[in-house]
Amino acid sequence: MVTARGEVLTASDAENADLFWGIRGSGCNLGVVTEFVLRLHTQRRTVFAGIIAFPPPMVPKAVAAAVDFWDKGLTEKEAIFVTHTTNPAGNVRAFD
Repeated sequence: MVTARGEVLTASDAENADLFWGIRGSGCNLGVVTEFVLRLHTQRRTVFAGIIAFPPPMVPKAVAAAVDFWDKGLTEKEAIFVTHTTNPAGNVRAFD
């Protein structure tokens, strides 16, 4: 990473750990990342992921389905993420 002072630093758990912690959640104000080194983890062959959007009248049923999925018990390799959003003015758009 190149800092605002022009320093080239390595950020990891072992080196500049505070910087490493900061760049994982603070956004873009700490410097420019010029190289990534990733650690891979084994993954099962089939992965299901994606976004499913529901119109407002369907939200209660969608949430109930997510709760049912959660209640059945997730393994350490499964996850579910549920979010509700509106437009910038705070309005939910009704779909026709």
